[in-house]
Amino acid sequence: MNKIPLIIKREYLTRVRKRSFIVMTILGPLLMAAMFVVPAYLSTKQEEKRVIHVIDETHWFTDKFEGNPNYSFIYLYTDVETAKNKLKGNPALAVLYIPEPKLNVPQNAYFYSNKPPSFNLQSYVTQVLNREIEKQNLAGSIQRDILKNNGKLSDTSASALLVEKILKDSRSNIQLNTIKVDETGGEQKSYTEA
Repeated sequence: MNKIPLIIKREYLTRVRKRSFIVMTILGPLLMAAMFVVPAYLSTKQEEKRVIHVIDETHWFTDKFEGNPNYSFIYLYTDVETAKNKLKGNPALAVLYIPEPKLNVPQNAYFYSNKPPSFNLQSYVTQVLNREIEKQNLAGSIQRDILKNNGKLSDTSASALLVEKILKDSRSNIQLNTIKVDETGGEQKSYTEA
């Protein structure tokens, strides 16, 4: 029975004295840190200047996108095919197409570009789209409530507007589809959604 501690000590020392154990003890934490630091660095590194042409068939998003030093938004009133033809040979140009919804609220938007947009740009575009759709949904809820009460906003409905249900119903989750357009005009869906 007193030989068990000796066996445990010998097994432990043979494992710890191995070169692979010592190397992985040092390298393991460095590799784990690199798994977090490298993607974060790549997503925030300096972007090149991009011009995004916005084709908004809903007219809800006019002047809602604000440019910054890395990208600017220009609103076009043309068809999508004409705008996509301008992409050929211009990697700094992109087209954001927001189609007219079939029912009442847009569910999808399309981002055409020669190269995929950065994570920051995708996040910004999705945030602006969702925020404006939520405003429109909330305004529609208020209008429906006023119409139900013969043009008056009742006291109970005023407090009900603050209820979480109405806010929850106004939430939006628009899908931004990124599509890579090559030199010949061929399209390929990119799976790097934000």
